[in-house]
Amino acid sequence: MGKRSRPQERFPCPMVLNDSLVSEHVLWRMALEIERRGAVPAGDLGNAFLASLRDVAKEPLPESAPREQRARDLVYWAFGAKSEARATALLAAAAALAPDELMVRGEQAINVLPVSRRVVAFRPLAADARAQIDVARAELGPDVTAWDVVRLRPALRLLAGHALDLVDVGRVDEAVETARYLLSVDPGDAQGVRYFVAPLLVEVGQLDLAQELVEAGRGIETGLDAWNRLLVQSARGAASPGDWKHAESWSPFALEFIAHPDLVEPGLPDDYECGSEDEAQIIGRFTWRAWRKAPKARDALHARIQSKRGSHRHLSLLDGRELVEAILESGLFAPGDTPGLAAYLTPPTDGMVRYLQRLTRLADDPDRSHVAAGAAHLLATVRGLDVAEDVLATLERLDDGIDMGEETCVIDALAGLGQGVLPLLYAAVDRTESVLGVTRLARTIGRLDARGPQAMEAFRRALLVSPFEGVGLLAGLGDPTALPLLHDALAVLDEDTPEARLRDVIEAIHRLGGSVPHEELRRLGLSPELADRPEERSPDQLAAEALALPDRPYGGGLFPEWDFDELDDDPDELDGEDVGFWEPHDEPDDSIELPPLEPPSPLTLLTSRDERPGRNDPCWCGSGKKYKKCHQPVDEGENISNP
Repeated sequence: MGKRSRPQERFPCPMVLNDSLVSEHVLWRMALEIERRGAVPAGDLGNAFLASLRDVAKEPLPESAPREQRARDLVYWAFGAKSEARATALLAAAAALAPDELMVRGEQAINVLPVSRRVVAFRPLAADARAQIDVARAELGPDVTAWDVVRLRPALRLLAGHALDLVDVGRVDEAVETARYLLSVDPGDAQGVRYFVAPLLVEVGQLDLAQELVEAGRGIETGLDAWNRLLVQSARGAASPGDWKHAESWSPFALEFIAHPDLVEPGLPDDYECGSEDEAQIIGRFTWRAWRKAPKARDALHARIQSKRGSHRHLSLLDGRELVEAILESGLFAPGDTPGLAAYLTPPTDGMVRYLQRLTRLADDPDRSHVAAGAAHLLATVRGLDVAEDVLATLERLDDGIDMGEETCVIDALAGLGQGVLPLLYAAVDRTESVLGVTRLARTIGRLDARGPQAMEAFRRALLVSPFEGVGLLAGLGDPTALPLLHDALAVLDEDTPEARLRDVIEAIHRLGGSVPHEELRRLGLSPELADRPEERSPDQLAAEALALPDRPYGGGLFPEWDFDELDDDPDELDGEDVGFWEPHDEPDDSIELPPLEPPSPLTLLTSRDERPGRNDPCWCGSGKKYKKCHQPVDEGENISNP
């Protein structure tokens, strides 16, 4: 087989098309303008007309435009925003303008819900997306592919995201059906669905369809195409050594990520270069289960790994319990973020369920609590309410010093079980005496949008032990009978309480329709203007305010959105106060003698156990990792003498 030259351009990542949204925004606005004018002139006039529309998306749609169109326009603006604060405000304004618009609903579900609950929320969205696509195709005729109709692209993207989510919760059959629908309405496969669905077809044993799909992609060769073709050939028992060499010549790193999916980083890149590690990670993420689910493919993979043990001694085929624990243990994933692992375990065996239950008992071990949290999340995904007590016990066992991510992971797992888990949660609230236990349980009940007296009692207890946690939960409850509890919470605060926290309580009171007396505000040192609930802003006002926000990449992050242009005028002054800027042209004062600055090694600073970070605190080296996963083994070894 002759060696082919590898394409040098970058390809959009399959099922990920966010990098094209800016150009899609322009195309959509051009289509709206053409539709408004009725037709495109012929000849040079038409070309000049189209050229005049290239800048059409540089300004938002006017208030006179239909609300649904304005909402979608704001979502596109949010995608292009550099500032997180601006993007969030734009999405909120879009939701206020047209809460039922498909693109708005999809973004709300993606940004708010964990995968297990998002799958449920996306069902009606997916049905609406299909209805939009089917109606448009009926109007335009079968020769027009859906991707060519720019107004349908959000619906196609939503269905692609839904298919990915379905795999992550173990519903491979539904994912296959959704992906095949996408291919039927977009035969050109602009979203790269074939790369995703071919391995799924191998997983469910539909090898003829998988073969047909990979053969249809022979026109363009990439590492993804080569490895999918090799997978299908291996599943049929027909892969030759030459086929393996051909696939490895296109993507030499793929075998390692297939053998060790715990090395695959979370998320997907926006694009990739042929033969790159990014491409190999995509191949690993999409195909690692299929290589293990198809018996002949697994045998072929094992044989290939064995043949390479001489040059790749570290390479081995992870499978079964060893694979599950490696992915749960991996520091690359947030707890519970285990793409495709639920599908690998579906249907779960009794032995695997018992193994995961044992792993959840590690919750009180600070070094392994992330494994317990991931195991609880996985249990809830593959067995549902049957294991609710195990997941709840994991939440109750979690150590006080754990990362919030581990707590959130288990809370998400419980919330994903639906309101059927509420009786267990209410009973746990009644019996627990732990402050942290009450707040965790109340937070879980809040995630389930629970209502009624039992939810009120859980939130009341949270208010007693953690006032500011309880305040938000009671406000979210939406029950005005909670107002006396909020006023009581405000009464025990004073002017030394941070103003932001005081405003949280006052805002909660306003949300439930209450007001705050002027004398109470004076006692707290706050403005009388906060007494009454502020007037609700209209969707048009929200949109105008969001669009007026500065769009700087640091906005909403670690740095406030300062007006640096204003600072440039007078760098020594910020809001009239001297901030002590040192001007480069100032001459240093030689009369002041300073000792030589020789920063000691960080290791020499950590001479005693008391001076080191806690196990779950960020490491002193600044890596961002937990201390226990970074320098703790070094600090407690030969480099530092323990006291």
